[in-house]
Amino acid sequence: MLKIKKKIKSKINGFASYIMSIISKNYFSMIRLIRPHYTRTCNKYPVVKVILKPLVYVNLLIRSLIYRKKAKYSSIHCSHNNYFIKENNTDEIFEPLVSIIVPNYNHEPYLRERLESIYKQTYKNYEVILLDDVSTDRSREILSEYAEIHSDKTRLVVNESNSGSVFKQWNKGLLLARGELIWIAESDDFCSYDFVASLVSTFEDESVMLAFSNTIFVRNEEEIWSLNEYLFDIDTINVENDFVLPSQYLFENGFTRKNIIPNVSSAMFRKPHKLTLLEDESWRQMKVCGDWVFYAEIAKGGCIAYQTAPTNYYRQHDGNISVTSHKLRKFYEEHYVVLTRILNIYTVSDDEISAHISSITSHFKSINTDIKLEDIEAIYEDKVFLQEVRNNKKPKILMVGYAFVSGGGETFPIQLANLFKNNGFTVTFLNCNEAKTNPGIRKLLSPDIPVVNNIFEINGIVRDFDIDVIHSHHAWVDMNIIDLLDSTSIKNNKKAKHVVSMHGMYEMLDDNVKDKIVLRLHDKAHRLVYAAEKNLQPLVELGLQESKKLVKVENALQDLPINTIERHSLGIPESAFVLCLVSRAIPDKGWQEAVDAVTVAIKNSPKEIYLLMIGDGPEKDRLSKVTLHPNIRLLGFANNIRDYFSMADIGFLPSKFKGESYPLVIIDCIRTGTPMLASNIGEIKNMLSSRNGDFFAGELFELDNWQINTGELANLILSVANSEKDYSVAVADIKDKFSPNVLFERMQDIYISEEVDS
Repeated sequence: MLKIKKKIKSKINGFASYIMSIISKNYFSMIRLIRPHYTRTCNKYPVVKVILKPLVYVNLLIRSLIYRKKAKYSSIHCSHNNYFIKENNTDEIFEPLVSIIVPNYNHEPYLRERLESIYKQTYKNYEVILLDDVSTDRSREILSEYAEIHSDKTRLVVNESNSGSVFKQWNKGLLLARGELIWIAESDDFCSYDFVASLVSTFEDESVMLAFSNTIFVRNEEEIWSLNEYLFDIDTINVENDFVLPSQYLFENGFTRKNIIPNVSSAMFRKPHKLTLLEDESWRQMKVCGDWVFYAEIAKGGCIAYQTAPTNYYRQHDGNISVTSHKLRKFYEEHYVVLTRILNIYTVSDDEISAHISSITSHFKSINTDIKLEDIEAIYEDKVFLQEVRNNKKPKILMVGYAFVSGGGETFPIQLANLFKNNGFTVTFLNCNEAKTNPGIRKLLSPDIPVVNNIFEINGIVRDFDIDVIHSHHAWVDMNIIDLLDSTSIKNNKKAKHVVSMHGMYEMLDDNVKDKIVLRLHDKAHRLVYAAEKNLQPLVELGLQESKKLVKVENALQDLPINTIERHSLGIPESAFVLCLVSRAIPDKGWQEAVDAVTVAIKNSPKEIYLLMIGDGPEKDRLSKVTLHPNIRLLGFANNIRDYFSMADIGFLPSKFKGESYPLVIIDCIRTGTPMLASNIGEIKNMLSSRNGDFFAGELFELDNWQINTGELANLILSVANSEKDYSVAVADIKDKFSPNVLFERMQDIYISEEVDS
């Protein structure tokens, strides 16, 4: 009888697990399908929202359980506290291109073993960049031999004069690299054949910026030291097991004390988009600790992964600078530089700083040197300067997006994250993953910005990534953050500031919930940022329009290289008049009205007129099944929209979207020197007007009760297409209104601002 009961219980548990797995795999896509129908029904029948309110909390509970379950059983190495959860998609194989950079100078005796260990890697999607810095031995012959044998994936670059710095060679290799991931394989080391495959796997976690392997120190082919022995004095980092940990955790628990990655050959990292350190001449002149500083920079805002299985063999020999330099004063001076660089990025305790100094003095005492101990202690005696460095750290930013999808409120946080990253800030991006990722939008985020995606762990993210500022951009995201944040976000008596960009969403809330939501938002947020006066409507209704928390910041976008699309590639004559519409393909963006108006204009115009429609969504899908005039082109999603605007005669935004505030697409258009034809809603009129009102960079048309009169719009298009009006002076006059430098300064002021009374 007992056996039967156990069998029945086992069957029930198995069935329950099966049902849970089905829900886990399909729940999010199911919710994405239901959400628009739910929203429309609730807007039409408010009572439905009240009735179904308990289901909203059930939804949040199920989502949280699924995220935790996926984190527990994820096939990849889970991040500390499960901050990045890989979506289940067995169709995608993660095989990014790895650029292997081999900087060489006079390492002929070790070069063949090094190169054999590279070209015999089990992972095959790689390129090799061989660099020779004017070697005086036979290194170049060996490099040429391997470059010829493996010509399909190898480039050999030989300097005409010695660079004088290995870091200049690193920079040269990075400029040549085409891969997403970089491995700098020093020419006197070697490794196991599974090295690349093992480390690559850790980068499926998009929060991982840097990964490293087990290292064995060798001399004359003998193993003399293990990584564990090297880290004998650090008990907070366990290298006997794989791990993925926030860089902040590691630097406050041992990585400040000692360089836990003993040489760069054991490391792999994401290719940096813009790293000012690479141009820093003082860093380039470092002889011993430059790699340590590099790790601190490359990993900031993200996680560091460690793998025990692959092995890097770090060769010790008389020509090795890091081995011979320990008796020089410069060795200790460089460690001081490392400490100041780390303190400028990471929050490190006094105890960890003391441990760093203690480690250096202990090392000094263990070797024979002519330098006096007092000289070493003198290097570190300026404690006031060290404190100033700590106090002048830039705030660490958690930029939060609804999803990687089209839309101003969705792409603006990406642009803002890139802007602050390029200005040297520590930036982490939280993708709430509330819609299926558009790969083109995902690519807009700089690849060296770490991504986490588990909003339910936001307290842990704030704590373990040492976040100073959370900046959210979507009403759903804003309120969830407020709900999820609690006192555990407080660290070292500091609470992360929550900055909210309103993006025109709050004035569109249902009247029966708007006041309650906006009051709570105003109470909890550090600052409320708005771009258009209309965004203030719900606050005006509550008498909060004079609140010190409100800050107006006009949107801007970064300058991008423009590669103008050639008209002939689309079969468009140079003499034709081209309108370019870029938006989400939804009814409120006026796609059908655009087609109707342009079709009429084409039939009545002496000049050929073309309409390019760029974007994805239901309207694009619907229109794809309709026979359109051949001069109307549905191009789908494109992430190089400025290349199309640059080719066009005028941008086109026939929007009737009530939430339209300060459309980014107008900035994209104007920054290419192209005027805009748009509906007069939101802040569009002010956007297209010069500051003194003398110029107007395009044309506007009025809506009639939020509807577009396509006949009048067709006449306006006809007039613009066949006139000789020149908008170039007006466009040039207003371009600077959208300067990214102004946006950066305004947002930086908000991030560092003090708390204010409501």
